[in-house]
Amino acid sequence: MKSFYGHLLNVEKGRKTNHRNGRNATKICIVIAITVSMMAVAVAAFLNQEGNIPKKTLISYSPEVVASFGDVGQYCSIAANPMSDKPPVIAFYNATSQDLNIAAWLGADWNVWAPFPTADNDGLYCSLALNMTGSGSNIAHISYYDATSGNLVYANSIGEGYVVDSSGDVGQYSHIDVQNVTGSIAISYYDNSTGNLKVAYNESGNTPWAIYTVDTYGDVGQYSDVLFMPMNDTMMVNYYNATDTSLKQAWAWDTGSGIGPWFTMTIDNPPSTDVGKWTSQAGTATGIWYSSWYDSTNGDLSYAYYYNESVMEIGTKVDTVGDVGQYTSIAVNSSGHAFISYYDNTSKDLKLAWNVSSGVWYNMTVDSGGDVGKYASIGIDSNDTIHIAYYDVSNGDLKYVKISTTEITFIPEFSDVLPPIIGIMAIIAISSVRKNRKKE
Repeated sequence: MKSFYGHLLNVEKGRKTNHRNGRNATKICIVIAITVSMMAVAVAAFLNQEGNIPKKTLISYSPEVVASFGDVGQYCSIAANPMSDKPPVIAFYNATSQDLNIAAWLGADWNVWAPFPTADNDGLYCSLALNMTGSGSNIAHISYYDATSGNLVYANSIGEGYVVDSSGDVGQYSHIDVQNVTGSIAISYYDNSTGNLKVAYNESGNTPWAIYTVDTYGDVGQYSDVLFMPMNDTMMVNYYNATDTSLKQAWAWDTGSGIGPWFTMTIDNPPSTDVGKWTSQAGTATGIWYSSWYDSTNGDLSYAYYYNESVMEIGTKVDTVGDVGQYTSIAVNSSGHAFISYYDNTSKDLKLAWNVSSGVWYNMTVDSGGDVGKYASIGIDSNDTIHIAYYDVSNGDLKYVKISTTEITFIPEFSDVLPPIIGIMAIIAISSVRKNRKKE
């Protein structure tokens, strides 16, 4: 009898043990499931960082007022030298005195002056570029629109200034760039009389200027941006096609004695979508081309990337939260990371987006003090420091901010999400062990 009940007790004990082991196995499965789920979320967070601010960022910056006399700062354009750490130069429109103004940092304060103070309604659509090499190093070159005469005007920091094109109402949406090897100058602009895209070219900074009518198909040429690619003699112009509301590009070769022939193509033209306003370009010595623009239909900041005819991204959405992407300006640091300054029309803020890797973007609000961020213009110097000039609508001021890229987290920190996972796993495991010991 005893052996019989002993056998039953052993069976029952074994049953309870198996049952307990089964519950433990279930708990382990639950722990594993939770862990796997959390790791999946962590990996997704790691891979999909678009539109987020890195948790471990150490970004330090302080926006400052450059000019606050009257209504100043519209059409601002900043130039920082990627071959030097010298302070940037800013060109902007003074709406109070209706003339072009220049701002330069002198070590203790900003020096602001009007190169042509007698001009009337001069300086709209101004654009500034630096000559970075040769005998003309650090000369600032400026293009702008004379609204009184309807002319395209050129000026520089050594006191020269004259009309480049006076054939009708020309010069709106002007943008200037300098070829760093030869010193050649190019200005892209809109011919309001004919609705055409035009380019003015000056070989090695010497007059006379050659004028090219680049595109005549429809109403084209607004929001133009000209770029000499650093790696070769290619000149590229991004611009808006108002006829079919698309982003276009024209390109040609700088022969040293002229430009041509010109070719054109459409970069972005989604069906029933208005894209291409406030376009901006940047290039590297390795042949990588970058561009940003505004998607008016969806209120998004768009981006394109091109490398060696083998890698291309067109229409990547960098920021889609609210109505964002007006007044885009793009620059690239020495590591090939793209930075875009732009205006958030929903919150009325200045924002900055930067590229971590292909398809991975962060963004942050840089200034939210009132209605700020229109006419944003970005430049990066030899120390990879970011410089942004922009217009404060609320106060009618020109503002500026400097951000060190070494303080920005480029690679998402997977360690941010790993400790919580380990902690939760440990808590569950310890709790399970304690309960089992008490029952035993």
